[in-house]
Amino acid sequence: MASINVSDFYRPNQLQETLHKSPAVFQCAWGGADSGKSWWARAEGLFLSYDFPDNEGFVLRYSGQELKDFSIPSYIEFAQKMGIFLDFKVGSGGVGGDMIVATRNPEVTSVIKFRSIKEAGAKHEQSSKFGSTEIGWFHIEEAQDPRIKETVWHMLIKRLRRHKDKSDPLYISQKRGMVTCNPPTPDHWCYRVFWPIREKESGIEGDYQIYLTKTTDNIDQTTKKPLYDTENLKRMLASYSPAWQQVYIYGKPAFIPMGRPVWSNFDYSLNAGEFDPVMNRTIIRSWDFGRRRACALFAQLIRIRDEKIYGLQTQRPPLDRITYLRELLFEGKTVTRMIHEVLAFSNVEFPDYKFEDIGDYAGTQKKAEFEKSCWDILKEHKIKIRGKPMQYIREKCIDTIDEKMAHLVQGEPLLQVDEKRCPVLTEALSGSWTRNDKGVPSDDNFYEHPSDCAIFVIANFLLTGQNARPQLKISVPKYGSSYKGTKRYGEESLVVRG
Repeated sequence: MASINVSDFYRPNQLQETLHKSPAVFQCAWGGADSGKSWWARAEGLFLSYDFPDNEGFVLRYSGQELKDFSIPSYIEFAQKMGIFLDFKVGSGGVGGDMIVATRNPEVTSVIKFRSIKEAGAKHEQSSKFGSTEIGWFHIEEAQDPRIKETVWHMLIKRLRRHKDKSDPLYISQKRGMVTCNPPTPDHWCYRVFWPIREKESGIEGDYQIYLTKTTDNIDQTTKKPLYDTENLKRMLASYSPAWQQVYIYGKPAFIPMGRPVWSNFDYSLNAGEFDPVMNRTIIRSWDFGRRRACALFAQLIRIRDEKIYGLQTQRPPLDRITYLRELLFEGKTVTRMIHEVLAFSNVEFPDYKFEDIGDYAGTQKKAEFEKSCWDILKEHKIKIRGKPMQYIREKCIDTIDEKMAHLVQGEPLLQVDEKRCPVLTEALSGSWTRNDKGVPSDDNFYEHPSDCAIFVIANFLLTGQNARPQLKISVPKYGSSYKGTKRYGEESLVVRG
């Protein structure tokens, strides 16, 4: 914290106080909207600029318009409240600019440079030098933006070396690299750099730290009153899908869903939880293979009672409760390596259980690995797998999952998922798996894999008698034609799918 008194206008919440006092150099405030992330970084940057004369800080956002509308006014407002604002010089072309602030040494100032990543050219995997300057701190705002590349992050790390010599009278003992973001997608560099250390003590590993927060965590530590906009939170809860709520309110990483969700009946309070397998019941292993990513899903099916209602030659699924227990996602691994890991996991997680294996029928094709199909490789490992062609029954399976999520029996839904140990499937069910412009579930190479594994369970165990059927070609007379003896007039072909 700065040696200047700011208590009249800034009382840090738990996130802000923790990060201000932390010794970590590279810090990530990761969480929901309006949780106090950005105000912490602004305050910290101004404290560092005041406490260490001749300091230089960088504030970066993707576009110059974002800097102009949000970042620059916020920093100027805070600096004016601190009484250290001296001047602001607009950058060339009206993009960004430099803010001059006073320091504890009245003869020396510090500068904060506002730069647009887009205008600086740091895109298309090419980093920008932003000038050959050395800095004492930096702040990347809205770092989850996929247009902000990892090269920018590495460039800033290299330049965090201002007044590094301890013999220098202006030596800067505390340097900061600050990142504020809503939860990024799992393939974003913020996720790779910071998310793995979340379970370390205080979220710190070496020079790196992550702090996870929710919108509702932004409260005054003294009065316990909310510092977030309560009306805005009500609007978000009312209008956001469960998947969007998890990202923008509860601060959990996910691919932001674009398009209409495949499923709409998911309720975190009913369908999500932590579940252990039921003893003496078979574990279903559902396999989905892919060239880049693959998935194995573990589930159990508990029969409540049979419900066979026939009408118009259709049969409804029985009343079975499905619990999706565990998921394993693989990237860039061979089928053989995947099998070894699934078997090892099965032995540890589900000892003394019997398994029944089902999978992607496309796994019968001999193109995945060498001249063998995925199913052939499974059989070599003594795994007997079965499956169904999904072309004509996939949508029926999707509808069945949606129905089961909403159908309560004895106060519990007929579909449940372990939120902690099936996180990607949980996100998919809650709305992150969406349909494309043609209304088809998207081939996003992420949510589709655990979703398809869940669908295979429905297809192989619940849609009894609803196998994919071949096309039938029959001949019917044209409307208004007639028979004359054995000769047919106006006959045409009609293709019928089962």
